[in-house]
This record gives sequence, structure tokens and C-alpha cells, in this order.
Amino acid sequence: MPIRSPFHATASREGKQLDMDYVIVFHISDGRIAEGWELWADQATYDEFWS
Repeated sequence: MPIRSPFHATASREGKQLDMDYVIVFHISDGRIAEGWELWADQATYDEFWS
């Protein structure tokens, strides 16, 4: 069973800024989180922030 949770992240790192919405999709199995995936509004910007 997938469950979606929306979030908003703000961060600063080495002079870079991140201000972005994202969603974590959780897969629930036997009442427990079995897997989770982060889906960022702009993956390229997210990747640049961490590079």
C-alpha cells in the first residue's frame, strides 16, 4: 500500500540555497514501512545543491 507525504525543504550549504517541495512515497507491508522514495520537484536543482 503506497502512502504519500508532502514536504517542503529549505537548506543552505557552501553558499548554495535549496527551497523546494518534495514528496516521500512509502510502501507499507505488514503494517511497517518497507520502502520509501523521495520525489523532488526539480531533481536537477536538488542534485546541483548536493554536488
